[in-house]
Amino acid sequence: LNGAYYVPNAYPVGDNRKRPSGRRSRIGFCCRCLCSTLLAIIFALGIAALVIWLVLRPKAPKYTVQDVRINALNVTSGSRSVDTDIVLGIRAENPNKRITIKYGGIHTRVFFLGTQIGAGSIAPFTQPRRNVTVVSAPIRGSGVLV
Repeated sequence: LNGAYYVPNAYPVGDNRKRPSGRRSRIGFCCRCLCSTLLAIIFALGIAALVIWLVLRPKAPKYTVQDVRINALNVTSGSRSVDTDIVLGIRAENPNKRITIKYGGIHTRVFFLGTQIGAGSIAPFTQPRRNVTVVSAPIRGSGVLV
């Protein structure tokens, strides 16, 4: 063989390491598959959230109290109770280009020195995109002790 020495079985053919067989190999395979699947789902959800955010570019709506009308504020001196009839004008601004906001109803309350003197609610409404809506919030209270 042209000066080369041949030594039989000097180099192992194939992999002679002992591999776990049976149940251990199946559990490891299942764990790897489960982890890979979970990572793929998390990655897909992240990509979907990024795409939705890039398309919609959501902005927070802005709210301000535009005006306050006090129609009645009757104080009964003997019983220290208050009857109120107040109307708030609330300005809601939706700066979004592609998002319409649906309000399911808004509850309002007025406090004086930590005591609630009136409450009311605004009916549900829908605010279109890039819109300014002014709503009235009637607040009434009767016989509130202060």
